Amino acid sequence: MTKRDNESRAGPLQRGLLWVVGYLALAVSVVLAMRFAYASADTLADASIRAAAAGVAAVVGCHGPAWIWRAVRVREWGAAFLATLGFALCLAVTLAGGIGTIAAGSDKMQATRARASASYADTRNELEAVRSARSALPAHRPAGTIESDMTAARVDRRWTTSSACADATATASRTFCADYARLQGELAAARTAAELDQKIQQLTERLETAPAVRAVNPQAEVIGRLLHLAREDAEAWYALLFALAVEAAAMSVLLIAETTTQQQRFPTEERAAHRNVLPATVGQKTQGRPPSVGRVVDWMHKRATPTDLTTATTLDLLHADYVTWCLGKGLESVSIDAFAEEFDGLREVPEEAGNIQKVGNRYYGITLTDTKVAKLPVQRHRSK
Repeated sequence: MTKRDNESRAGPLQRGLLWVVGYLALAVSVVLAMRFAYASADTLADASIRAAAAGVAAVVGCHGPAWIWRAVRVREWGAAFLATLGFALCLAVTLAGGIGTIAAGSDKMQATRARASASYADTRNELEAVRSARSALPAHRPAGTIESDMTAARVDRRWTTSSACADATATASRTFCADYARLQGELAAARTAAELDQKIQQLTERLETAPAVRAVNPQAEVIGRLLHLAREDAEAWYALLFALAVEAAAMSVLLIAETTTQQQRFPTEERAAHRNVLPATVGQKTQGRPPSVGRVVDWMHKRATPTDLTTATTLDLLHADYVTWCLGKGLESVSIDAFAEEFDGLREVPEEAGNIQKVGNRYYGITLTDTKVAKLPVQRHRSK
């Protein structure tokens, strides 16, 4: 298998893959635009209308560069201007829909993470406050030990003589009651410490079971940290670039597919050598052709005329007209494959380069001088 055979087989596959990738990106763009338009409407009818309009705008927006290039190629400047205007408007609408879908798609998730993060922060702050209050308490013994000392003090004679420390007049009674008051304060501190310890344990368990959420939107946090942006600004820029990337992918791939499909051909010198046709001028004679065989260049001068690139003529029609022309001239005609090869070589000469485009088995930019296939001359028989 020759190198040319490999290229001829790889070319259609690669161009087909371009079209597939382009329309996959187009489908993603349409879904992004339609989903937000559908979800933002109040009624089903309004949602359907908005979604359909957004889908049409996405299709036009993605095809815009390819259509603009096609209009410029055929020098239709008015159509190119209108295509550019429509492309700009549809791209703006499609980007807005895509941004809305991307932003709304993570809204509930971010709200849940924000609530979890706020709850975690509140619990953490409360735990720190309780720990601070616990550490501020004075040193104390266990409550049971303190209560035992207080019970022993209440059976003391000074407890009775002072009327339970309500009438401490003697020096010994005042000293005894002061010690008893210190025991009461120590007991209160011990009880408060026990309550705070229990609360610290509860808050610690709550933090251990709570979802650990460091940031509401980690991606936006990182982007904002790198670019020195606020988190909200980073989220907005990401949504815009995400939607723009989808649109750019669809537009660029479809444009490349359009241009390569329209312009795919062998180099001029290689095609000329392959067909034994010299790419000099349209009037130059084709080499290697017997005089009795009708030349495609002569047929082209007699029967073909240039036209705009929007008019197509099939290869079968051109060859049928060529065969009829050869029969009328008493010449032999070549096969349709040889005709196509020689005709393609003529399209490459400087005078015709770019004026005739081939798409499949159709030629744009050329038509027959008469839309009807040339007829054979009528043979009249003389009467004897």
